[in-house]
Amino acid sequence: MVPTIPEGQQILLIRKLSYQYARSRWLLGQVSVGDVVLVWSPLNPASCLVRRLAALGGQETVSAKDNQTFVIRDGQCWLLADNQNLEPEEANDSRTWGPISMNNIMGRVIYRFHNVHD
Repeated sequence: MVPTIPEGQQILLIRKLSYQYARSRWLLGQVSVGDVVLVWSPLNPASCLVRRLAALGGQETVSAKDNQTFVIRDGQCWLLADNQNLEPEEANDSRTWGPISMNNIMGRVIYRFHNVHD
């Protein structure tokens, strides 16, 4: 599978997220598993990444390191790069850094402009 959004100059339309915290759970009506999101890189907070949301708090996923199933904590998520030809250490996603805070997500990608005429 190739990247959903190729490298290079891309213009993305992002719907910014706003979170409310109530009863010790994140109310996540604005993102769902499968959404493509813009996220602050956990390794370099000055840069952004576009990744697919693979799991939310309370959901199970599998560790790339030891192939063990575990549950994502509330307020965290699991993100994956779409290019499945990459090895986990090359993908720069949750297989490398683990679950990340939902606070790292800036917004959901809702449109990609293909050219200046879109």
